[in-house]
Amino acid sequence: MGKHAPNSFQRYISIHETAMARFRRDGFVESDTLTVSPADGNTIRLNGDIFCQGGIIIRVKKTLAIHSHHVASTVAVDEDSDAMIQTVGYRYHVEQAGRPIVRYDNTHQYTGMPSENHRHEYEWPGGRQKAPTHTGEDWPTLAEVIEEARRWFWGHSGELAGR
Repeated sequence: MGKHAPNSFQRYISIHETAMARFRRDGFVESDTLTVSPADGNTIRLNGDIFCQGGIIIRVKKTLAIHSHHVASTVAVDEDSDAMIQTVGYRYHVEQAGRPIVRYDNTHQYTGMPSENHRHEYEWPGGRQKAPTHTGEDWPTLAEVIEEARRWFWGHSGELAGR
């Protein structure tokens, strides 16, 4: 399972905050509206937008299953919780000025793909969607998506400056 194996909520939040701080420190991430909240007694949601250089926005919808906990679900989102969690649903949509760049999700399965995990890529700047590709169990973490968006930004910064 590797990077997507169950993890303690406390460790998950620590990893997330460390990655976000790094992207803020280098100036790529300007701000975010990400919130962590209980969805029900068995799941937690991480939702919101990450605002980046060049007008890039990463829209995040993530569902984490609570595998075990010793506290009530309303407390399971406390940073000190020892709840074991694991991502079961995700959608990371990267766009620039309303134009799609890339999206990773597992919200539906395409015919011929062995699992729901896939990537949508879009032609730039036209926005026409290319054929989705299967990512399998190697779908990216949120930090990897932010890094991909940063690389995309630097590869297109000359074009964006002229807009």
